[in-house]
Amino acid sequence: MLFTCPMALLAIAIGMGILFVLTGLLGIIAQRTGLSLALLCRYAYGARGTNLPMLAMGLLTLGWFSAITGMVGDIWGAFIGNPSGMVVLDPSRMGYHIAPITLEVFAACVLCGLLFTATSMSGMKGLERLTVPVAPVIMLAGSWIAGAIMGVDLFRFNRNARAVWLGWAACFLLTNPLLNIVGYIGTVTVGEYNYLSWMLEKSFLLALAGALTWTLSLWTTNDGELYCNALYTGPVLQSCGVEVSKKQLVLMAGLVGTVLGTLGFYQMFFAQFNYLGIMAPASGRPPAGRLLHQAEGLL
Repeated sequence: MLFTCPMALLAIAIGMGILFVLTGLLGIIAQRTGLSLALLCRYAYGARGTNLPMLAMGLLTLGWFSAITGMVGDIWGAFIGNPSGMVVLDPSRMGYHIAPITLEVFAACVLCGLLFTATSMSGMKGLERLTVPVAPVIMLAGSWIAGAIMGVDLFRFNRNARAVWLGWAACFLLTNPLLNIVGYIGTVTVGEYNYLSWMLEKSFLLALAGALTWTLSLWTTNDGELYCNALYTGPVLQSCGVEVSKKQLVLMAGLVGTVLGTLGFYQMFFAQFNYLGIMAPASGRPPAGRLLHQAEGLL
């Protein structure tokens, strides 16, 4: 414990520091040009080459939406328990040493996934209506973004570069390190990644507050996943001659992600180890300097 604690803090500091610099630079490019990730990638990879990073980001955001939906279902499953006594899926039969997916977890995934999808279909206005009232909660509990590159499509609406750096500082220097530290302490002391299980032993109201706070924090994140997913998959379909509206893309991704969430996507691939995170690190990005130079030439 004494040895692993400094190592864990060092890993958190290095990881968050790299993400802060990387996302800040990408955010400034987007803020100064006002261009989306799809348009910026076109300057680096060409009209056809853009499809490859767009497909990669589309799959990543869908995967993160599925994982977060499953996480929220797991949270409420731990809070509610299994009064029905019913099991929908038992991953242990497939070789995964995790708890069965109960009816309560399954129902929570379906409800939350559909709710996330419904609010995401309103686009940026819907994201703003949701984010503004829960911003104080997110500042206390933290919020994740599916990948550093998503900042291009989120921070291009900022007024200046200072706002970009402050936004990423709030995420990677304040809230996310705190979340990692809290999660680390909880895991090594209690041996349980889902803190609702030991919160219930302390206080019902404490556990309820934890479940609500966690859900609100992840709600805004998942709305961002679906919004950006439509920005990535839309250009790929258009290059193939298929015209699909942004709302339709959000709906399709939301439904697919919800189904994956109910089938234990989070429990199988994230609860014990983050497979998606190591398969697609955030450093896969367009050449930033060249993009900024070319994009500024158009303005």
